[in-house]
Amino acid sequence: PNGVIFAQDAVLRLEGTVKGRYSIGVSGSSYNGKGKVLLDNDLLYSSNPKTNPSSIDLLGIVAQNDILVTDNTDNRSSIDIYASLYSQSGGFGAQNYDTRPNSGTINLYGGIQQSTRRAVGTFNSYGIVTGFNKNYMYDERLRNSFPPNYPGTGRFQIVSWYE
Repeated sequence: PNGVIFAQDAVLRLEGTVKGRYSIGVSGSSYNGKGKVLLDNDLLYSSNPKTNPSSIDLLGIVAQNDILVTDNTDNRSSIDIYASLYSQSGGFGAQNYDTRPNSGTINLYGGIQQSTRRAVGTFNSYGIVTGFNKNYMYDERLRNSFPPNYPGTGRFQIVSWYE
C-alpha cells in the first residue's frame, strides 16, 4: 500500500511495464550472491514521460549490492531502462561485459546512484568491442519528485553561487 516492494536476502529479476509509483528493494550479503537486482529485459513506464511530461509513473530500484543487466538473449540487442537506480555498496553494470558480444545500447532514462562504478562494455579506437554502449538521460522529474521511500538526502537549497 505504500508503494514499496522489498525482498530480504534475495536476488530480484526485473522486466516489464510500471504503472504508478514504486520502489523495489533487496538486501543480502555479497558473499552469498544476494542483495542484487538483475535486469532481464526492458523496464518501461506505462506512460512515457519523454512524450507525456505529466506521467506519474516512477520507479526506484534499490539494491544493497549490484544492479546488473543480465547476459541473456533478450538483452543482446539493447535494453531500455526507465528507473532511478541506487546501489548501496555495489554498482550498476552489465554481466559478462567483457565477454558477451556487442549487445547494442543501454538506454537509461532516470538516474544512477552507486558506490562503485561498474563496466558495461569494452571499447577500442573503432568503437564498442563487447557489451553495451551507453545512452543515459536524466529524468528531470527526479529533481522535485522521487519514488516512495527512495534513499535521498532531503532537499537542498542553493544559498550562494560562484562562477
